[in-house]
Amino acid sequence: VPWRPTLGNHDYKGSIQGQIDYSKKSARWDLPARFYSFSQKLDAGHTVEFFAIDTTPLGWRKGDPEQLTWLEAALAKSKARWKVVFGHHPMYSHSKRPYNQTLIRRLEPLFVKHKVDVYLAGHDHVLELTKPVKGVHYVVSGAGGGPMKAYPAYWTDKSYYAATKGGFVWLRVSKDELVLEFCRMKGETQFAHVLIKGRSREF
Repeated sequence: VPWRPTLGNHDYKGSIQGQIDYSKKSARWDLPARFYSFSQKLDAGHTVEFFAIDTTPLGWRKGDPEQLTWLEAALAKSKARWKVVFGHHPMYSHSKRPYNQTLIRRLEPLFVKHKVDVYLAGHDHVLELTKPVKGVHYVVSGAGGGPMKAYPAYWTDKSYYAATKGGFVWLRVSKDELVLEFCRMKGETQFAHVLIKGRSREF
């Protein structure tokens, strides 16, 4: 199974270039750059395109203009039926951290303009799916550390699902459906949500 990682804040304590260079040595580790994209074929000739972003410098005061320019261009030229962006830091999360207003300010306009379907993040040690914001669904899958590393998770009127004490999220994508499954420590799906392509975007 190929690993297509994205960089997090702890990676900046070590060598970023070392992790990129490791892609040349490992058949499984595929990190070609700090930010990149790749596509997967679906049925009927359609594709889902994934956009990996490096959220740590996007949160700095000066931001990362090079990355934002790349993301704008990559999203604009994409002809994929589904667009999924993934990065380390969440924008919307109802845990022990507040909303990331810097990322919201810098990323949300691009997501809305180019009709991103889902943004996947980690960082907060919870599982969460918020109701769509301006048509974009926001997922937090940061519970891989299990119960010992868990954060509190709070249900609000903006939540579809929230849980803590371990688990992960996986996606199943077809031409017309994108399914988000929230799995707990025993590998059992506790909650699933289906996005239907072509249905009016929820606001």
